[in-house]
Amino acid sequence: MSTFYITAHSLITAKSVAADPEGYFLWKAVSERPNERFGRFDLLTKYALSAAELLDLPLDEPKNSSKALILETASGSLAIDERYYSDKRQNPPSPALFTYTLPSVALGEIAIRYRLTGPNLTLLSRVQSTGALGLLESARAIRRRECTEAIFIMASGVNKQNALFNDFPPSKAAALRLSLLSGAPGSLKLQIERGENNQSPHLPRRPLMDYLEEGALGSWESSLQLGKHSYYFKITTI
Repeated sequence: MSTFYITAHSLITAKSVAADPEGYFLWKAVSERPNERFGRFDLLTKYALSAAELLDLPLDEPKNSSKALILETASGSLAIDERYYSDKRQNPPSPALFTYTLPSVALGEIAIRYRLTGPNLTLLSRVQSTGALGLLESARAIRRRECTEAIFIMASGVNKQNALFNDFPPSKAAALRLSLLSGAPGSLKLQIERGENNQSPHLPRRPLMDYLEEGALGSWESSLQLGKHSYYFKITTI
């Protein structure tokens, strides 16, 4: 069993930032540190970056530091894809829209703001994702010594005014700082156990974001099957 520590975590919801009916909100609802670029971002980037901001990352990362960025999203860039397609049918689409038709742009904006130069990965998951796949990839990056710490973000940026998004959860994001070093009392411990077969076939796959939204009280458990290997996850409060 491998043990990691979540030294900081955050959650952003449309309600917590007083977003408008389409999900948009102002940067000042998140942070007092300036961000002049925020207004041009798409919904996915706005929520992902805001969750990262609440982790208190320095704006000028030390050169000897190495942080990986992992993003897991079910909605991807669908909100911008829909706008881009609609504009393309009537007028030449805006180049500013085309920029955000890649979900990985959210990680690019995060890397620019905090000057992060470590590895990054964007995962497109199922709508009811547990977050387990992103946790696994974050832990793998640390174990492979590709980074000393991983920033794992789960984000959804959708326009609920559009019928395309009825099957997606409301816009929100959560972020975690994962490392091998123990955090202060009250932080979280992550344990990952690998087996040859699914050891817990009946274990409920509760979304990690729901657990964080409840204040990360008690414990969270989930499982993930990848090929012949199964992975069992458990998060508890230190």
